[in-house]
Amino acid sequence: MGLLRGLPAFAQVTPAAGYTPPDDTPTIKVGTTIFTDYTYTDEPTSVDTDGNTIHPAAFNVTRAYINVTGNISHNVSFRVTRTCPG
Repeated sequence: MGLLRGLPAFAQVTPAAGYTPPDDTPTIKVGTTIFTDYTYTDEPTSVDTDGNTIHPAAFNVTRAYINVTGNISHNVSFRVTRTCPG
């Protein structure tokens, strides 16, 4: 009678056909976003120190962001953003 009972079955977990495991390689990326403009003033004109008539012009950086993004594993990622006022 004891022989008919058999041994307990143990399940084996195998990946499905065509399954690719997620990439757990840690990565870090650094990027920037910069908002700029160039302003040329046609009127009114100005006078420089030598008495010459000039049209004021300026290159402005109004805002800038530095982004650090990355992932530690396929489940854990991060983003840090630093605002740099212009």
